[in-house]
Amino acid sequence: PFGFKNDFLTHDMIVDDKLGLLASLTNESYLKQLNVSSKDEFDKLPLFKKLSNIYFQISIKAKLNLVGLTYTDDENAVSITKEEYNKLFPTIKDPEYKVYSESKLQNIIARIEHERWNTFHILQGFTPLELTDYSFDRKKIHQDEANKKHGCLTTYEDLDKVHKRILEVNKENGVQKTLEEIETYKYDFNLVADIYDNLTSIGYKIIVKK
Repeated sequence: PFGFKNDFLTHDMIVDDKLGLLASLTNESYLKQLNVSSKDEFDKLPLFKKLSNIYFQISIKAKLNLVGLTYTDDENAVSITKEEYNKLFPTIKDPEYKVYSESKLQNIIARIEHERWNTFHILQGFTPLELTDYSFDRKKIHQDEANKKHGCLTTYEDLDKVHKRILEVNKENGVQKTLEEIETYKYDFNLVADIYDNLTSIGYKIIVKK
C-alpha cells in the first residue's frame, strides 16, 4: 500500500529541488507554532534538522496512502477539493489537550508522525534526555542537541511526563507556563494538518490513489 521508493523520490522532485521547497514549508509550519517568522531559517538549520524536514515530506505519501490518497504533478490530473480531503484525511489544528489520547484517525496519524520522528532521531544517533537532566533554557529545556539528547525521544504516552517536567523546570526558575503553551503533541497534529495547503501551493494535486 505504500508504493516503491521511486513513487516518493522522483527524478524531477530531486532535480527541481521540490523536495527542498516542501521541506522548507514544513519548517515554516513549525516556526508558526513557535510564533517565529523567517523565510531564511531553513537554510540556517543544521544538516540533521534539514533532513528531518525532508524525511517528513518523504513520509507524506505513506500517510496519504493510508486513506487511499496520493499526490501528483500531472497537469491532467484533477485535485480533490480541500473539503473532500478533510473528509477523507481529517486533521485538526491546535487540538484541545484532552483529545490527544483518543483513537480518531487524526490522532492515529499524529502518533505515526511522532514514531517516525523518533526513528529518524535514533538513526541520527540521538538518545533520550532523562527527566532528571533537564536544565533551564527558555527555548531548549528538554533538548541538548550538542550531546544529541532529546526529551521528546520517548513513547507517545510518556510525552505527558516530559510536559510535566518542563512545567516544573519553568516554575523552579520563576517562569509561569500553561500546559497548552509547552506541550509538544501539537507539532505532530499541525504539521500533518498543513499537508494539503503545502502541496497544492507549489502545484501538486491530491488525488484518489488508483
